[in-house]
Amino acid sequence: AHYEEEHGNSEKNYHIPVMIPSRDRSVWVELYTTKIEYANSKADFITFLDITEKMNAEKEIRYLAYHDKLTGLYNRGFFEEEVQRVDVQRSLPISIIIADLNGLKLTNDVFGHYIGDKLLKSFSDILKKVCRKEDIIARWGGDEFAVLLPETDNETAGKICERIHRECKGENTEPITLSMSLGYSTKYNIDDNLKDILKIAENMMYREKLSESRKIRQTILESLKTSLFKRSVETESHLKRVFVLSKNFAEHLGLCDKDLDELSLLS
Repeated sequence: AHYEEEHGNSEKNYHIPVMIPSRDRSVWVELYTTKIEYANSKADFITFLDITEKMNAEKEIRYLAYHDKLTGLYNRGFFEEEVQRVDVQRSLPISIIIADLNGLKLTNDVFGHYIGDKLLKSFSDILKKVCRKEDIIARWGGDEFAVLLPETDNETAGKICERIHRECKGENTEPITLSMSLGYSTKYNIDDNLKDILKIAENMMYREKLSESRKIRQTILESLKTSLFKRSVETESHLKRVFVLSKNFAEHLGLCDKDLDELSLLS
């Protein structure tokens, strides 16, 4: 009741939130100051407002806006913003790596999305392990990833891709083998468009995927076959005998090729 605001010279100032550490948690407060007259003297009246919940909520919202929920990597929107930010003279040479997880759809169809998600997480962990802290790693799409490497020449980008391949081969991701297709490209001239460099890396990745498609398919199928036999109570030799017997009997009956193919698949 003794505080009377001096309306003629009233100033309200908003201050940046301040974090006050405590023993068990940190508290965020906003400070507001107001010029008042108290006991015939001018004074500053300071108000503290606890905004801890608000700050935590905003922090979570910012995280979700820039990150992929499954892998914890940055998302495509943030990556594209970083491409514009990094695209300056002092960051040259700038390299980009585009990676594609092979066989994700097949894995999801056969083993379920839980196993597919495990593959995505395993590969994201490899990228975090291989790349530097200043590199921007993002989940580019469903099964695609992108890495932005400032101050990195083409030779170094190639070596990073080689290490990624080695790490994938050494990773235990049963029931299916972790397999990646990779492409990379580098910007040396400031006048070059970094989006064109990204497209070159993407095309290189697709070329690798195409050239290695038969090998990739065989690796994935062998992985699936091994895993399914581990889960089955029947032995592989038993299944082969069933196949031979059914095929011989079908030929004896004079079944057509279409029926033989279906019988083989069934056995």
